[in-house]
Amino acid sequence: MTVRTDVAETLDELAAMATSRRPDDDVLREFLLRYYRELPDEDADDRRLDDAYAAAVTHLTLGRVRAPGDVLVRVLSPRSDRDGWRSERSVLMFVTEDIPFLVDTVRMVLDRHGLGIHLLVYPTLTFVRDDDHRIVRFAEDEDVSDAGDGDGPTDEAWVLIELDRCAPDLEAQLEADVSTAIDDVLR
Repeated sequence: MTVRTDVAETLDELAAMATSRRPDDDVLREFLLRYYRELPDEDADDRRLDDAYAAAVTHLTLGRVRAPGDVLVRVLSPRSDRDGWRSERSVLMFVTEDIPFLVDTVRMVLDRHGLGIHLLVYPTLTFVRDDDHRIVRFAEDEDVSDAGDGDGPTDEAWVLIELDRCAPDLEAQLEADVSTAIDDVLR
């Protein structure tokens, strides 16, 4: 495993991986840079680069198509043989509108299940999506200002939480509970 000294180095390596592995994906490289840019240096040192890349790609796949108001949730205990990447922990990923108390709401669900949090990645991202709700590109300031009627890009919370390892039945229950809790806050 390569030891990286800071997040900037990690981001450079992840961007290079995206360029070489998926050169036709116009969103992935920038997604990786924005997704992990606030990761503390100490977490960048401890993460296996391939697994960090795979976690972000999995999350992007989850949220690549999302209609306004949708709450997308996935809990995964990744295994190399099944998922192409691994982690000793389970991973909770969700994508929704960025709203106040979002992480606090999810933490309450995790507390009810007695699950510890080991890492939290929480970028707020703004995309331009097409009529099928598929990501086209990242929104720029002019995209947001041109959408004065409220139909333009909105801030989306892309949250990844590494948790204590979950049994498969708990993964499904946790997905349902997190989805319900976020829906309750949105409504």
